[in-house]
Amino acid sequence: MAGKKSNSQNQVDASPTKRFFVEMLTRDIELDDAILDLLDNCLDGAVRTNENKPPRNPAKPYAGYWAEITLDAEHFCIKDNCGGIPLDIAKEYAFRFGRKDNKRDKDLHTVGVYGIGMKRAIFKMGADCWVRSHHADGSFGVHIDQNWISGDDKWELEMDRNASVPSSQGVSVEITDLLPNIQTQFHPNKGGFAEVIKKKIRLHYAYIIKKGFTVKVNGTKVEPNDFQTLIANDLTQESAIAPYVYETEADGVKVQLILGMYERFPSQGELDDYEEGKRAKDTAGWTVICNDRVVVANDTSHLTGWGESGVPSYHSQYVMLSGIVEFISKDASLLPVTTTKRGVDLNSALYADVKNIMRDALKHFTSFTNNWKTQTDERASMQTQTRAIDIRDAVRSVPAAKWQDVRKGMKGKRFIPELPRPIEEKTHARISFSRHKDEVQLVANLLCDPGTNPKPSEVGETAFEWALKEAKE
Repeated sequence: MAGKKSNSQNQVDASPTKRFFVEMLTRDIELDDAILDLLDNCLDGAVRTNENKPPRNPAKPYAGYWAEITLDAEHFCIKDNCGGIPLDIAKEYAFRFGRKDNKRDKDLHTVGVYGIGMKRAIFKMGADCWVRSHHADGSFGVHIDQNWISGDDKWELEMDRNASVPSSQGVSVEITDLLPNIQTQFHPNKGGFAEVIKKKIRLHYAYIIKKGFTVKVNGTKVEPNDFQTLIANDLTQESAIAPYVYETEADGVKVQLILGMYERFPSQGELDDYEEGKRAKDTAGWTVICNDRVVVANDTSHLTGWGESGVPSYHSQYVMLSGIVEFISKDASLLPVTTTKRGVDLNSALYADVKNIMRDALKHFTSFTNNWKTQTDERASMQTQTRAIDIRDAVRSVPAAKWQDVRKGMKGKRFIPELPRPIEEKTHARISFSRHKDEVQLVANLLCDPGTNPKPSEVGETAFEWALKEAKE
């Protein structure tokens, strides 16, 4: 036990102090990730409950479960109805700083491995916390306060079996005595953090919410982001727009990879907006999912294969490309996820192998978009023959005969779409150049209607039309 005195003159005390341990524990995690850690705990409770009582609808395994977050400058609270903490787990595991038994939850689709999420989140926000649980085998409350943190190095906490607990079987974590910087961020008129965390939940919990889980922040229900892809109405034709799909199972982990077009090709004006930062690319890139949790969202960096091994660096012309990589395992330690559960472990051999497939998919689609950079009638017609579907439904849309066996590497199977190529003779040429903004404005003042505030691409097009008219005359 930490804090025990050595019983031999040849022993030295190497036990940590609580204050040092607590302060170091919270340094490597952002506030929003700490709160998502608590939300992960709620979901893990639902997963454990489902293990004992399988859901009626496998497609909606989290239907009926909910978590509610309330926060302001005075306090933070998260509560759920996800089953509560069993008494034996509370005594042996839940409040420990780290797990002594790595076999716990070994056969469940959770993401927690190290057993530090709840404690780290608590100390990230404040110095006074009540954890209350209502479980089928009993209820309790545990109080952690400044005296415990600042006191001697006894690590035990008192369990109050008579504490008030949630009416539903579940857990509540209420934190008061918030740290000054947390008070500012949670203040409704200063920090605006409630909107920040809603946006994070909307993205990172999109899969969970679509599977029936309900999350509220300050009373407002969070709606999930969409993950969609374009697919041709008829996949039996020789070439058609469809996503690249790969599936395998390796060393206890199921892997599914899908990359396609999230939406239609952008117009030149939209591309200009992306280049100038007037329009966000928040749907482009790769999203990595581990056991239903989004750990990396819409990444367009080397992390997911962009700009390396023959793949071009991300550019606004690829803004319509979006994909997901999903890892599923009953052993969370096998997942390529960092300790914060909001990042990919680049030391994972599994992820390195999957990344090769991700790069192959990117090359396939960046080459396709390069063939269709020019706005033509053929491109417009091609896009009208597609529909948007949930990206997970793309797998079921692939005709069985079009799957290919992968015999090298991780093996598995994949579908590589035969994407359309332009067949009409290229009769159009793209004109692109840059000029000083003041000069562009002078031309706009001369040729464009007053008060229209045209984009640079529109000024260039107007100038060309004027010059073309003069040339024809």
